[in-house]
Amino acid sequence: MALRFSRGRGSSKSERVGQVSRVASLLALDSWMRTPAKRLPSGVGQRLALACALVHVPHLLLADDPYRNADIESRDLIERALRQHCDRGNTLLFASPREREVAALASE
Repeated sequence: MALRFSRGRGSSKSERVGQVSRVASLLALDSWMRTPAKRLPSGVGQRLALACALVHVPHLLLADDPYRNADIESRDLIERALRQHCDRGNTLLFASPREREVAALASE
């Protein structure tokens, strides 16, 4: 699975490995780390896509229907990761055709 930092981002290798490990654990990807991305179930693939973005700790995260094709476990993990990202002072721009999902993550 291709969840890793690119070089030259101002952090040491051990810091990059630690961040990948933290994000993989947050999204329950630990047991999938040796599986090729194209062989992942769709819900796990959605978690991987989010992990690839979160590993860089962006101040602004654009999420286009992050729950698409996700099973219930993946939805819960994705929601928790998105909430945690926002709770750290980051901004989430979230698009979904399902109003309930958007409202659940919206801030006042």
